[in-house]
Amino acid sequence: MPKEIMASQRKTKNLKYLRISNRAEIIRCLSMQGPTCRVELSRQLGLTKMAISSIIAEMLEEGLVCEQSTHLNVPQDDNPTQKISVGAGRRANRLAVNADRISALGLYLSRDAIEGVWCNITGRIIKTWNTRLNESTNTDNYLEQMAEMIREMLIESANHSVVGMGVSCIGPLDIISGKLLSPSNFHGIHDIMLTEFIAKKCSQMRRRLPVILDTEVNAAV
Repeated sequence: MPKEIMASQRKTKNLKYLRISNRAEIIRCLSMQGPTCRVELSRQLGLTKMAISSIIAEMLEEGLVCEQSTHLNVPQDDNPTQKISVGAGRRANRLAVNADRISALGLYLSRDAIEGVWCNITGRIIKTWNTRLNESTNTDNYLEQMAEMIREMLIESANHSVVGMGVSCIGPLDIISGKLLSPSNFHGIHDIMLTEFIAKKCSQMRRRLPVILDTEVNAAV
């Protein structure tokens, strides 16, 4: 393949990932600080007004964000300290996350229970699941119960936009490979590729979700 074509393909790929990253940053800002106007987003993220407008247009069309029109004190482009007084006639549209359109699933795997949660981007809990464990629990039925909970979570959230699944588990873990190593007193469970197992269960339900594994301590932080 000619070098020019390869370079062009790499550039296209890089631009695609950059746009995805910028979309994620916009959602992060809006979910953390609440309704924000385009000018403020542009300044905070270091993006041009044209780039912000283009990305926001996509996200509005997809229903990921919405506009809240009101008279606001908005910084001017050429002078950050200058404000428009309320009632000056300029209508500033603030952007807000459409929280119910962006959600995530979570699993917490402990010695005593398997717990599941479904929440939106703002952290509001939509539904929880809890399966208590007993002394007779072993590797096979632990995985069976986890698979059943994953199935229930996917069915419940089937008609909603779910961006991924986070998994918190007692250690030690190999987070890079997504492997549970050999925790003590964990029903004999060890050396299991957790993220691979969970991703496979999601795929069987025709849901291809990214799965992220971390220790319970890091997840709590």
